[in-house]
Amino acid sequence: MLDTSSEQWLAAKAIRAEPEAPVDVVRLSDLDVSDTQALIEQQIALERRRNFRSLCWMGTAVLLLVLVVAALLLSVSAVVLGNSREAIASVRQVSEDSGRELEKYGREMSAVALDVKNVGEKTQVISDAMRGDQEKYDKDRDQLREDLLRFSLWYDGRYSSMNAAMASVKDSADRMAAADAEEQRRRRRFELIERWYQERQALGSALATIPATSVPSDTRPLTTPPLDGPAVASDLEVSVDLDRRNQRPVQRGPVAEIRYPSGDRYEGGVRGDKRHGQGALAYANGDKYIGEFENDVSSGRGTYIYKSGARYEGDFWNGCRHGEGTYRYANGDSFKGTFVNDKKHGAGIYTYADGTPITGTWQHDRLAASD
Repeated sequence: MLDTSSEQWLAAKAIRAEPEAPVDVVRLSDLDVSDTQALIEQQIALERRRNFRSLCWMGTAVLLLVLVVAALLLSVSAVVLGNSREAIASVRQVSEDSGRELEKYGREMSAVALDVKNVGEKTQVISDAMRGDQEKYDKDRDQLREDLLRFSLWYDGRYSSMNAAMASVKDSADRMAAADAEEQRRRRRFELIERWYQERQALGSALATIPATSVPSDTRPLTTPPLDGPAVASDLEVSVDLDRRNQRPVQRGPVAEIRYPSGDRYEGGVRGDKRHGQGALAYANGDKYIGEFENDVSSGRGTYIYKSGARYEGDFWNGCRHGEGTYRYANGDSFKGTFVNDKKHGAGIYTYADGTPITGTWQHDRLAASD
Protein backbone atom coordinates (compact mmCIF):
# COMPACT_ATOMS: atom_id res chain seq x y z
CA MET A 1 0.00 0.00 0.00
CA LEU A 2 1.11 3.55 -0.76
CA ASP A 3 0.96 6.29 1.78
CA THR A 4 -1.12 9.36 1.30
CA SER A 5 1.70 11.65 0.12
CA SER A 6 2.75 9.16 -2.58
CA GLU A 7 -0.74 8.94 -3.82
CA GLN A 8 -1.01 12.71 -4.09
CA TRP A 9 2.27 12.98 -5.97
CA LEU A 10 1.28 10.35 -8.49
CA ALA A 11 -2.07 12.04 -9.00
CA ALA A 12 -0.40 15.40 -9.66
CA LYS A 13 2.10 13.76 -11.97
CA ALA A 14 -0.65 12.12 -13.94
CA ILE A 15 -2.48 15.36 -14.22
CA ARG A 16 0.67 17.22 -15.47
CA ALA A 17 1.57 14.43 -17.89
CA GLU A 18 -1.77 14.34 -19.65
CA PRO A 19 -3.19 17.84 -19.59
CA GLU A 20 -5.02 17.32 -22.86
CA ALA A 21 -7.00 14.36 -21.55
CA PRO A 22 -9.07 15.49 -18.67
CA VAL A 23 -9.59 12.82 -16.10
CA ASP A 24 -11.61 12.69 -13.10
CA VAL A 25 -9.79 13.28 -9.91
CA VAL A 26 -9.61 9.96 -8.27
CA ARG A 27 -8.05 9.40 -4.98
CA LEU A 28 -5.65 6.54 -4.78
CA SER A 29 -7.34 5.35 -1.72
CA ASP A 30 -10.33 4.67 -3.90
CA LEU A 31 -8.33 2.46 -6.24
CA ASP A 32 -7.16 -0.97 -5.63
CA VAL A 33 -3.55 -2.06 -5.79
CA SER A 34 -3.65 -3.34 -9.36
CA ASP A 35 -5.16 -0.17 -10.70
CA THR A 36 -2.62 1.89 -8.86
CA GLN A 37 0.24 -0.13 -10.23
CA ALA A 38 -1.12 0.18 -13.79
CA LEU A 39 -1.49 3.90 -13.39
CA ILE A 40 2.07 4.21 -12.14
CA GLU A 41 3.44 2.15 -15.00
CA GLN A 42 1.45 4.32 -17.42
CA GLN A 43 2.95 7.46 -15.93
CA ILE A 44 6.44 5.99 -16.07
CA ALA A 45 5.98 5.14 -19.75
CA LEU A 46 4.76 8.64 -20.47
CA GLU A 47 7.74 10.10 -18.61
CA ARG A 48 10.11 7.90 -20.61
CA ARG A 49 8.60 9.01 -23.92
CA ARG A 50 8.85 12.63 -22.88
CA ASN A 51 12.44 12.19 -21.79
CA PHE A 52 13.19 10.42 -25.08
CA ARG A 53 11.70 13.30 -27.03
CA SER A 54 13.75 15.77 -24.97
CA LEU A 55 16.87 13.75 -25.64
CA CYS A 56 16.04 13.69 -29.35
CA TRP A 57 15.61 17.44 -29.46
CA MET A 58 18.78 17.97 -27.49
CA GLY A 59 20.70 15.60 -29.79
CA THR A 60 19.31 17.38 -32.84
CA ALA A 61 20.34 20.73 -31.38
CA VAL A 62 23.82 19.41 -30.56
CA LEU A 63 24.09 17.91 -34.06
CA LEU A 64 23.07 21.21 -35.64
CA LEU A 65 25.59 23.01 -33.46
CA VAL A 66 28.30 20.58 -34.50
CA LEU A 67 27.35 21.04 -38.17
CA VAL A 68 27.49 24.84 -37.79
CA VAL A 69 30.87 24.62 -36.07
CA ALA A 70 32.10 22.24 -38.77
CA ALA A 71 30.87 24.64 -41.48
CA LEU A 72 32.65 27.51 -39.76
CA LEU A 73 35.82 25.46 -39.47
CA LEU A 74 35.58 24.50 -43.15
CA SER A 75 35.08 28.16 -44.13
CA VAL A 76 38.03 29.25 -42.01
CA SER A 77 40.11 26.42 -43.44
CA ALA A 78 39.15 27.44 -46.99
CA VAL A 79 40.11 31.09 -46.30
CA VAL A 80 43.35 30.06 -44.65
CA LEU A 81 44.10 27.70 -47.55
CA GLY A 82 43.41 30.47 -50.10
CA ASN A 83 45.61 32.89 -48.20
CA SER A 84 48.26 30.23 -47.97
CA ARG A 85 48.18 29.73 -51.74
CA GLU A 86 48.45 33.48 -52.32
CA ALA A 87 51.27 33.64 -49.80
CA ILE A 88 53.02 30.75 -51.55
CA ALA A 89 52.56 32.48 -54.94
CA SER A 90 53.89 35.73 -53.47
CA VAL A 91 56.86 33.94 -51.97
CA ARG A 92 57.52 32.22 -55.29
CA GLN A 93 57.27 35.58 -57.15
CA VAL A 94 59.60 37.23 -54.64
CA SER A 95 62.02 34.36 -55.04
CA GLU A 96 61.95 34.70 -58.83
CA ASP A 97 62.42 38.49 -58.60
CA SER A 98 65.26 38.04 -56.16
CA GLY A 99 66.88 35.56 -58.51
CA ARG A 100 66.62 37.96 -61.43
CA GLU A 101 67.99 40.83 -59.32
CA LEU A 102 70.86 38.64 -58.16
CA GLU A 103 71.59 37.67 -61.76
CA LYS A 104 71.49 41.32 -62.85
CA TYR A 105 73.72 42.27 -59.93
CA GLY A 106 76.13 39.55 -60.93
CA ARG A 107 76.28 40.88 -64.50
CA GLU A 108 76.86 44.41 -63.22
CA MET A 109 79.60 43.18 -60.92
CA SER A 110 81.22 41.42 -63.87
CA ALA A 111 81.05 44.65 -65.92
CA VAL A 112 82.52 46.63 -63.02
CA ALA A 113 85.32 44.10 -62.67
CA LEU A 114 86.01 44.40 -66.41
CA ASP A 115 86.04 48.21 -66.14
CA VAL A 116 88.42 48.02 -63.21
CA LYS A 117 90.68 45.79 -65.27
CA ASN A 118 90.56 48.24 -68.21
CA VAL A 119 91.29 51.15 -65.88
CA GLY A 120 94.27 49.26 -64.54
CA GLU A 121 95.56 48.64 -68.05
CA LYS A 122 95.06 52.30 -69.03
CA THR A 123 96.78 53.38 -65.82
CA GLN A 124 99.73 51.24 -66.76
CA VAL A 125 99.80 52.77 -70.25
CA ILE A 126 99.65 56.28 -68.78
CA SER A 127 102.42 55.41 -66.34
CA ASP A 128 104.58 54.15 -69.19
CA ALA A 129 103.86 57.32 -71.20
CA MET A 130 104.69 59.52 -68.20
CA ARG A 131 107.88 57.58 -67.68
CA GLY A 132 108.79 58.14 -71.33
CA ASP A 133 107.98 61.85 -71.04
CA GLN A 134 110.11 62.10 -67.94
CA GLU A 135 113.02 60.46 -69.72
CA LYS A 136 112.57 62.86 -72.67
CA TYR A 137 112.42 65.80 -70.26
CA ASP A 138 115.61 64.67 -68.55
CA LYS A 139 117.30 64.27 -71.93
CA ASP A 140 116.15 67.73 -73.07
CA ARG A 141 117.32 69.23 -69.78
CA ASP A 142 120.76 67.69 -70.18
CA GLN A 143 120.89 68.93 -73.78
CA LEU A 144 119.93 72.43 -72.64
CA ARG A 145 122.67 72.38 -70.05
CA GLU A 146 125.18 71.42 -72.71
CA ASP A 147 123.89 74.19 -74.99
CA LEU A 148 124.16 76.73 -72.17
CA LEU A 149 127.71 75.59 -71.49
CA ARG A 150 128.62 75.97 -75.17
CA PHE A 151 126.96 79.38 -75.25
CA SER A 152 128.94 80.46 -72.20
CA LEU A 153 132.16 79.41 -73.89
CA TRP A 154 131.14 81.21 -77.08
CA TYR A 155 130.17 84.33 -75.14
CA ASP A 156 133.50 84.31 -73.32
CA GLY A 157 135.23 84.11 -76.69
CA ARG A 158 133.11 86.94 -78.10
CA TYR A 159 133.60 89.17 -75.06
CA SER A 160 137.02 90.19 -76.30
CA SER A 161 135.43 91.81 -79.37
CA MET A 162 132.98 93.93 -77.37
CA ASN A 163 135.18 97.02 -77.62
CA ALA A 164 135.05 96.86 -81.38
CA ALA A 165 131.28 96.37 -81.21
CA MET A 166 130.92 99.45 -78.99
CA ALA A 167 132.90 101.48 -81.49
CA SER A 168 130.60 100.24 -84.23
CA VAL A 169 127.59 101.23 -82.16
CA LYS A 170 129.01 104.72 -81.68
CA ASP A 171 129.54 105.02 -85.41
CA SER A 172 125.96 103.89 -86.00
CA ALA A 173 124.73 106.53 -83.55
CA ASP A 174 126.58 109.20 -85.47
CA ARG A 175 125.02 108.01 -88.71
CA MET A 176 121.58 108.04 -87.09
CA ALA A 177 122.13 111.62 -85.97
CA ALA A 178 122.99 112.57 -89.54
CA ALA A 179 119.90 110.71 -90.73
CA ASP A 180 117.77 112.64 -88.23
CA ALA A 181 119.10 115.91 -89.61
CA GLU A 182 118.25 114.73 -93.11
CA GLU A 183 114.81 113.74 -91.88
CA GLN A 184 114.22 117.24 -90.54
CA ARG A 185 115.07 118.65 -93.96
CA ARG A 186 112.65 116.21 -95.57
CA ARG A 187 109.94 117.18 -93.11
CA ARG A 188 110.27 120.83 -94.10
CA ARG A 189 109.90 119.87 -97.75
CA PHE A 190 106.91 117.69 -96.85
CA GLU A 191 105.23 120.69 -95.24
CA LEU A 192 105.57 122.51 -98.56
CA ILE A 193 104.02 119.49 -100.35
CA GLU A 194 101.21 119.36 -97.80
CA ARG A 195 100.45 123.06 -98.32
CA TRP A 196 100.28 122.43 -102.09
CA TYR A 197 97.87 119.52 -101.48
CA GLN A 198 95.60 121.70 -99.39
CA GLU A 199 95.46 124.30 -102.13
CA ARG A 200 94.70 121.58 -104.68
CA GLN A 201 91.92 120.15 -102.50
CA ALA A 202 90.36 123.61 -102.23
CA LEU A 203 90.48 123.89 -105.99
CA GLY A 204 88.93 120.43 -106.35
CA SER A 205 86.06 121.41 -104.06
CA ALA A 206 85.36 124.41 -106.28
CA LEU A 207 85.35 122.19 -109.39
CA ALA A 208 83.36 119.35 -107.81
CA THR A 209 80.67 119.58 -110.48
CA ILE A 210 83.17 118.71 -113.21
CA PRO A 211 83.62 114.92 -113.65
CA ALA A 212 87.14 113.71 -112.90
CA THR A 213 89.06 112.16 -115.76
CA SER A 214 90.46 108.72 -114.95
CA VAL A 215 94.10 108.09 -115.71
CA PRO A 216 94.96 104.64 -117.11
CA SER A 217 97.35 102.56 -115.06
CA ASP A 218 99.95 102.57 -117.82
CA THR A 219 100.03 106.40 -118.07
CA ARG A 220 102.93 108.30 -116.48
CA PRO A 221 101.53 110.30 -113.49
CA LEU A 222 101.63 114.04 -113.45
CA THR A 223 104.09 115.72 -111.14
CA THR A 224 103.42 118.58 -108.79
CA PRO A 225 103.62 122.21 -110.00
CA PRO A 226 106.59 124.39 -109.05
CA LEU A 227 106.84 125.27 -105.36
CA ASP A 228 107.92 128.57 -103.87
CA GLY A 229 111.66 128.75 -104.60
CA PRO A 230 114.05 127.90 -107.38
CA ALA A 231 113.24 124.16 -107.50
CA VAL A 232 110.49 122.63 -109.67
CA ALA A 233 108.36 119.60 -108.89
CA SER A 234 109.90 117.43 -111.60
CA ASP A 235 113.36 117.93 -110.10
CA LEU A 236 112.27 118.00 -106.43
CA GLU A 237 113.10 114.88 -104.47
CA VAL A 238 110.87 114.40 -101.44
CA SER A 239 110.02 111.70 -98.94
CA VAL A 240 106.30 111.68 -98.19
CA ASP A 241 105.99 110.30 -94.64
CA LEU A 242 102.34 109.17 -94.69
CA ASP A 243 102.88 106.75 -91.78
CA ARG A 244 104.54 108.95 -89.16
CA ARG A 245 105.06 106.04 -86.77
CA ASN A 246 107.61 104.44 -89.14
CA GLN A 247 110.48 106.98 -89.34
CA ARG A 248 112.57 105.08 -91.90
CA PRO A 249 114.53 106.32 -94.94
CA VAL A 250 112.59 105.47 -98.12
CA GLN A 251 113.03 105.78 -101.86
CA ARG A 252 112.78 109.44 -102.84
CA GLY A 253 111.03 110.69 -105.98
CA PRO A 254 108.28 112.94 -107.32
CA VAL A 255 104.82 112.97 -105.73
CA ALA A 256 101.64 112.30 -107.73
CA GLU A 257 97.95 111.45 -107.43
CA ILE A 258 96.60 108.63 -109.59
CA ARG A 259 92.99 107.52 -110.04
CA TYR A 260 92.57 104.07 -111.58
CA PRO A 261 89.62 102.82 -113.65
CA SER A 262 88.83 100.25 -110.94
CA GLY A 263 88.11 103.09 -108.50
CA ASP A 264 91.42 102.79 -106.59
CA ARG A 265 93.23 106.04 -105.72
CA TYR A 266 96.93 106.53 -105.01
CA GLU A 267 98.82 109.50 -103.58
CA GLY A 268 102.55 109.36 -103.01
CA GLY A 269 105.95 108.83 -104.58
CA VAL A 270 106.44 107.46 -108.08
CA ARG A 271 109.34 106.43 -110.25
CA GLY A 272 108.61 106.32 -113.92
CA ASP A 273 105.05 105.07 -114.25
CA LYS A 274 105.13 102.94 -111.11
CA ARG A 275 104.37 103.57 -107.46
CA HIS A 276 107.68 103.86 -105.64
CA GLY A 277 108.57 105.24 -102.20
CA GLN A 278 106.17 106.39 -99.52
CA GLY A 279 102.53 106.59 -100.50
CA ALA A 280 98.90 105.88 -99.69
CA LEU A 281 96.65 103.60 -101.74
CA ALA A 282 92.87 103.64 -101.15
CA TYR A 283 91.09 100.64 -102.71
CA ALA A 284 87.60 100.78 -104.14
CA ASN A 285 86.44 98.07 -101.69
CA GLY A 286 87.28 100.28 -98.69
CA ASP A 287 90.72 98.85 -97.79
CA LYS A 288 93.70 101.23 -97.39
CA TYR A 289 97.48 100.83 -97.48
CA ILE A 290 99.87 103.47 -96.13
CA GLY A 291 103.58 102.82 -96.36
CA GLU A 292 106.41 102.00 -98.71
CA PHE A 293 106.11 100.92 -102.35
CA GLU A 294 108.68 99.39 -104.65
CA ASN A 295 108.12 98.73 -108.35
CA ASP A 296 104.38 99.40 -108.08
CA VAL A 297 103.75 96.98 -105.17
CA SER A 298 103.82 97.36 -101.38
CA SER A 299 107.30 96.48 -100.13
CA GLY A 300 108.95 97.63 -96.91
CA ARG A 301 107.25 98.98 -93.81
CA GLY A 302 103.62 99.87 -93.98
CA THR A 303 100.12 99.70 -92.55
CA TYR A 304 97.18 97.92 -94.20
CA ILE A 305 93.73 98.86 -92.89
CA TYR A 306 90.90 96.51 -93.85
CA LYS A 307 87.31 97.58 -94.34
CA SER A 308 86.24 94.94 -91.77
CA GLY A 309 88.20 96.77 -89.05
CA ALA A 310 91.25 94.51 -89.06
CA ARG A 311 94.69 96.14 -89.31
CA TYR A 312 98.24 95.02 -90.08
CA GLU A 313 101.38 97.00 -89.25
CA GLY A 314 104.74 95.66 -90.24
CA ASP A 315 106.88 94.45 -93.12
CA PHE A 316 105.64 93.90 -96.67
CA TRP A 317 107.32 92.24 -99.61
CA ASN A 318 106.01 91.91 -103.15
CA GLY A 319 102.51 92.95 -102.06
CA CYS A 320 102.27 90.42 -99.19
CA ARG A 321 102.65 90.51 -95.43
CA HIS A 322 106.21 89.25 -95.16
CA GLY A 323 108.52 89.70 -92.19
CA GLU A 324 107.90 91.05 -88.71
CA GLY A 325 104.55 92.62 -88.00
CA THR A 326 101.39 92.89 -85.90
CA TYR A 327 97.95 91.84 -87.16
CA ARG A 328 94.97 93.12 -85.16
CA TYR A 329 91.69 91.31 -85.85
CA ALA A 330 88.32 93.01 -85.93
CA ASN A 331 87.15 91.04 -82.86
CA GLY A 332 90.01 92.41 -80.70
CA ASP A 333 92.46 89.51 -81.05
CA SER A 334 96.00 90.22 -82.24
CA PHE A 335 99.10 88.39 -83.47
CA LYS A 336 102.63 89.75 -83.23
CA GLY A 337 105.35 87.77 -84.93
CA THR A 338 106.69 86.57 -88.27
CA PHE A 339 104.71 86.42 -91.53
CA VAL A 340 105.58 84.66 -94.78
CA ASN A 341 103.48 85.24 -97.91
CA ASP A 342 100.49 86.64 -96.00
CA LYS A 343 100.53 83.76 -93.46
CA LYS A 344 101.70 83.44 -89.87
CA HIS A 345 104.89 81.41 -90.12
CA GLY A 346 107.49 81.33 -87.36
CA ALA A 347 107.67 82.53 -83.77
CA GLY A 348 104.92 84.77 -82.50
CA ILE A 349 102.45 85.68 -79.77
CA TYR A 350 98.68 85.40 -80.31
CA THR A 351 96.72 87.48 -77.79
CA TYR A 352 92.95 87.07 -77.37
CA ALA A 353 90.66 90.04 -76.81
CA ASP A 354 90.46 89.20 -73.07
CA GLY A 355 94.27 89.44 -72.78
CA THR A 356 95.06 85.69 -72.79
CA PRO A 357 98.35 85.16 -74.69
CA ILE A 358 99.58 82.09 -76.61
CA THR A 359 103.30 82.01 -77.34
CA GLY A 360 104.50 79.48 -79.87
CA THR A 361 105.57 78.66 -83.39
CA TRP A 362 103.26 78.88 -86.40
CA GLN A 363 103.52 77.07 -89.72
CA HIS A 364 101.40 78.10 -92.71
CA ASP A 365 98.93 80.05 -90.53
CA ARG A 366 98.50 77.18 -88.03
CA LEU A 367 99.92 76.79 -84.52
CA ALA A 368 102.56 74.06 -84.69
CA ALA A 369 103.97 74.22 -81.16
CA SER A 370 103.26 76.29 -78.04
CA ASP A 371 105.64 77.20 -75.26
